[in-house]
Amino acid sequence: MAKNFLLMIFTLLLLGVFWFFGERFGLANLPGSYNFQLGGGTVTVPILSCIVLSVALALFFRFMRRF
Repeated sequence: MAKNFLLMIFTLLLLGVFWFFGERFGLANLPGSYNFQLGGGTVTVPILSCIVLSVALALFFRFMRRF
């Protein structure tokens, strides 16, 4: 139980770091991001960013499962 909780906290921390540095280095606006202007706001759908994040998390959890 505690191991799963720590793994979840570490994953959220890793996501936060990825998000922070991703915006600085241009990873937030990959070519697969779609922007829609609806009314007075803009909606961004980061499809490619989600795919990259999904693959990275899958590899991370596969690596963590071995230990």
